[in-house]
Amino acid sequence: MLKKFKPKGEFGRNVMTLMTGTVAAQAIPIAASPFLTRLYTPEDFGLFALYAAIAGTFSTIVTGRYELAVMHPENDEEAKSIVIVSLLVSSLFCVFLALIICFLNQEIAIFFKHPRIGEWLFFLPLTLIITGWYQTYSYWLNRKNDYRQMSLNKVVQTVSLTFGQIIEGCVKAGADGLLIGHITGWLLSLLSISKSVNFKAENFKTGNVKYIALKYRVYPLLQAPSSFLNTASNQAPVLFLTEAYMTSIAGFYNLTLKVLTAPAAVISKSIGQVYFQRITEIARVSPHQLVTEIFKTTKRLSAIALIVFLPVTLYGKEMFYFVFGPAWEEAGFYAQLLSPAIAIKFIVSPVSTIFLATGSVSQGSRWQVLYFTTSFLMLFWAIKFDITHFLWIYVAHELCLYSLYFFMMLNAAKTFAKRNIIKL
Repeated sequence: MLKKFKPKGEFGRNVMTLMTGTVAAQAIPIAASPFLTRLYTPEDFGLFALYAAIAGTFSTIVTGRYELAVMHPENDEEAKSIVIVSLLVSSLFCVFLALIICFLNQEIAIFFKHPRIGEWLFFLPLTLIITGWYQTYSYWLNRKNDYRQMSLNKVVQTVSLTFGQIIEGCVKAGADGLLIGHITGWLLSLLSISKSVNFKAENFKTGNVKYIALKYRVYPLLQAPSSFLNTASNQAPVLFLTEAYMTSIAGFYNLTLKVLTAPAAVISKSIGQVYFQRITEIARVSPHQLVTEIFKTTKRLSAIALIVFLPVTLYGKEMFYFVFGPAWEEAGFYAQLLSPAIAIKFIVSPVSTIFLATGSVSQGSRWQVLYFTTSFLMLFWAIKFDITHFLWIYVAHELCLYSLYFFMMLNAAKTFAKRNIIKL
């Protein structure tokens, strides 16, 4: 009887392998959230949200996006060289960023209208080099189909991060506890994944590194800027909320995203990572099946989105009041409003790797520029209103832009298929 529920095919098994680890990993911080909301104030979460927004934005370009190229070479030696380039770029970027922070720390704090963020920014280079190296190693494991180790790394990260924040909260560390726990979790996960990758010194060949950096320069030149714009657009609401409203509102918004996106991201990212490997193979062997594969993946994600987000849309306020306490009831109201926007991102984002698989990076980049431009124009306009109308405007923008994004993906797949059929 149980055999009916086992995933059929390599794709399903790989997704389930990743999901098993990531579900276990994400279940811990979600289960711990009711404790964290009673140990930290909305203002504490607001400050951490601001730091996380800054770190998250720069984490997309710390590697120059070279890690995305790890999947492409046919031989492992060239892929190893790409890994090394990505690690070196991360290191140089963080050194340069550290110098900027030392000289402009006070000015940055004044810009964000929060003196404490100036102190926290000194930890930003450390946070970024850890995340940059971790991202790079993850793509190597993805290339090697080592989904079991990828899942284990996620568990190590979230367990150490969550328990670190709880312990710091118990000793009344204030907002600093959220930061310390965050860095600790990422550091332990990097140590775990480094052991599994086990790169040796002889892999560092200067001449080969220069050649690889130039060969795959399209990633830092096109993919990195577009990814930066996309992430900056996603993180921009926190920056605008912190400046235009109270820090506590940014805290409510941050908790809402954490609770809604964490379970969804478990499934979305797991499907997305396996989908990237699969769609790359289909593009090489059977390009005429690309559109079918996109629709199959989208249908799966849409069905899951309905199950995950519908209850929150209907009863978010009551759920947050009961689980997180009276102080966080307003976050539940935000969750009800934001659910459709988070749902469409959950459905569309994993499929966007079609641009990489088909070599249509420029098309994806054009959407990123459009999304970045319209997001900031929308936010500049929306902050003139109260928080409820601000969120309604934000949701409408997300639904429109991500719908356009999906149609661009279909077009990229169809164009690639026609071009390769003609060649055959």
